[in-house]
Amino acid sequence: MRVAASAAAIYLTVALVGCGGDEGAPTTMATTSTTTSSTTSPRTSSPASRGPSRTPEPSIGTLENPLPKGLPAYTSDGWRIIVKSVQPDATAPVMGYGGEFSPPPAPGNQFYLVTVEVLRMELVPDVFNAVSLDAVGPTGAVYDIRNCGLYPPADTPFGYHEGTENLYKDQMAQVNVCWEVASADAAGLVMYHDPFGPCCISERTYFALHD
Repeated sequence: MRVAASAAAIYLTVALVGCGGDEGAPTTMATTSTTTSSTTSPRTSSPASRGPSRTPEPSIGTLENPLPKGLPAYTSDGWRIIVKSVQPDATAPVMGYGGEFSPPPAPGNQFYLVTVEVLRMELVPDVFNAVSLDAVGPTGAVYDIRNCGLYPPADTPFGYHEGTENLYKDQMAQVNVCWEVASADAAGLVMYHDPFGPCCISERTYFALHD
């Protein structure tokens, strides 16, 4: 009998604990909070998130990026130069003008004629000479005017004789320049100007001869 009474007492105690006191009282559950550090690392972007790197374009007027035809170049020796027209195969007009003074080009070569407009920019007058204009081809060959014989002058309003007459400030003229070039170089020929006087190759300006 004592065992039965004890069992009944234990059952009553467990039942009371399970009821939790007053009916409807909220049940409290223990929670564990985690504290995180407020310190954040600086945001960095990976090379992939920045996109592909871009190679800067070379300066205009260089061999890699010659000045487009029709745009002016201002040189350190006081000229503004513009390429006005180009005749890649000028063999017939050069030989027709020069006659015996313009022998035919060597086999595989051709005469290449360019008309440039020059404007004097400085107060001191000066002579413009086409010997300051040379050309270079894709093969790396360099050409000057000495191999072109006698070629026609450009049409100039006041009859300017290139290489012999001064041009004064703001006075303009057109000048022809001719080279004997390898036909293989004609399609990719680039003209360049070297200033007269104390200068260096860094002052050289390259001109595109094709659109």
